[in-house]
Amino acid sequence: MLDEPDRARAMQAAVRRTAESVLASASTIVLAMFALLVAVSPALHGFGPYLALGVAVMALVAFTFIPALVLLLGKGVFWPGGVDKAAERSRGAGVWHRIAALVARAPVRVASAVISLLVVLSAGLLGYQESFNTLSGFRAATESEHGQHLIQEEFGPGEIAPSTVVVHSQDNLRSGPAPADIATALTDADHVSRVADPRMGKDGKTVFYDVVLDLDPYSSKALDAIGPLKQATQSAAQAAGVQDATVLIGGETAQNADIRSALDRDTTFIVLLVLALVTAVLVLLLRSLLAPLYLVATLILSFLATLGATTFFTVTVLGDDGIGNRVTAYIFVFLVALGVDYNIFIMSRFKQELRTQPPAKAITAALTRTGGVISSAGLILAATFAVLMTQPIRELFQFGFAMAFGILLDTFLIRPLLVPAIVRLLGNRALWPARPGTPQTPSTPTSEPPSADAPAARAAEPGTSRLLRAFTWIAIIEACTWAGLLAGMYLKYIPETTELGVRIFGTLHGAAFIAYVSLTVLAAIRLKWRLGRTTIFALLAAVPPFMTIAFEIWARRTGRLPQPTADPSPTPAL
Repeated sequence: MLDEPDRARAMQAAVRRTAESVLASASTIVLAMFALLVAVSPALHGFGPYLALGVAVMALVAFTFIPALVLLLGKGVFWPGGVDKAAERSRGAGVWHRIAALVARAPVRVASAVISLLVVLSAGLLGYQESFNTLSGFRAATESEHGQHLIQEEFGPGEIAPSTVVVHSQDNLRSGPAPADIATALTDADHVSRVADPRMGKDGKTVFYDVVLDLDPYSSKALDAIGPLKQATQSAAQAAGVQDATVLIGGETAQNADIRSALDRDTTFIVLLVLALVTAVLVLLLRSLLAPLYLVATLILSFLATLGATTFFTVTVLGDDGIGNRVTAYIFVFLVALGVDYNIFIMSRFKQELRTQPPAKAITAALTRTGGVISSAGLILAATFAVLMTQPIRELFQFGFAMAFGILLDTFLIRPLLVPAIVRLLGNRALWPARPGTPQTPSTPTSEPPSADAPAARAAEPGTSRLLRAFTWIAIIEACTWAGLLAGMYLKYIPETTELGVRIFGTLHGAAFIAYVSLTVLAAIRLKWRLGRTTIFALLAAVPPFMTIAFEIWARRTGRLPQPTADPSPTPAL
């Protein structure tokens, strides 16, 4: 609105100029969530698609409903400051001018100071360890944990969760001395406290040994002991004359050892895949090979600093047994996916400013004009994750702290200081191999009223044509989505009840669907974003989701739908 007094045309320009960066931002998060599909751990594998779907839907809303709603609200959307003050704020507040000037004066010192701080925070990783003890994950005292400690103090640390060693042979083991010999060898194995009398299976070919370790069965040392214990059993079976013996170990310690192995494998694959996806998106967005490298490097530094600070605060200071075994993977995926957004926004604005300014001034303008908006977004997002710290569960507390800390780190150190300092130092090579061209003088906006053929001229612009096609595809996708939802609602609910209220709900649901699609198609054709019936219909886009939730709550309370059954299996904290 600084350059275009007509609000409808200003919104068109805003959508057109921000579409690439917003789409890249949403795509990065969606792809990062889908990267979790490479995991073999169910807690990681099944987590990503739902979040990816949520972000994709929010991106559609950002491109359709939000612009219409802003225009519908008129000048009230900028209350109480007014449109003029809001437009002037887009040039950047005074504090961001000073920060940009600091980076411009001393980029080397700024970059060195930030990197040094990140390295110091990363030193907290020296105390990093993972915890697999579910009971110790409660941040409030529980009777079960108290009972666990009493058993460990009275009978030994391993008595709370013995392991079961299984030896299977092709031959009958009932009459031979092999079971007793294996039991003796197990007693002499490292970290074994006691071995119970062997139990013979019904087939006579399988022997079971209850083995108690002299370690906390949930500790890393106990998990490390499972492999040597299996090897010791295999050697003992061969020494006892049991040929081709199959050795298996069960119990919580062995189970956690398998989980740890799977998580280590998953984390490695996820880290490599997410970094590759983020790099690819940045290459496509910035048309550069060098910029994605140093931007991804800042993301890695941010993650290490965040994990180090989280480890120091929760393990060293607060005394947690360790970092929750899935927390590290979650922190990496979310922090990288969300943290790269801020880099996308500032670098996209940097590219835009390069059209009219040299690199040094362009990065200063980009930092100044994106500072307030991105910082506000970072504060909101950090506060949202910080809410998880109110929960009495270790994994949620650690994840909430890490995300809040990491987002604030990205918002107030990485994006406004480190990235601009690097760009300033690289100068014309910041987007290598691309080179900034000769800056063009921005055209002065005219205040003359548009001519009668202005709409036709705008319709012929390539950008307008692309926007028209994008809205058309959005309309088709949303039409199919809501049509499927309506069909599912009818087939699932209407046969179970015939009350008038349900039929009224179906009518409202169908009307909202038609209105939303009509709005999208109409906005795509006219591209004027005017007030009136078009934007009023846009408000109806919010009706179907809320009516769906309200209907389901009503149907369950009145007995027309069964209450959801409780799942007896434990649910992961994250």
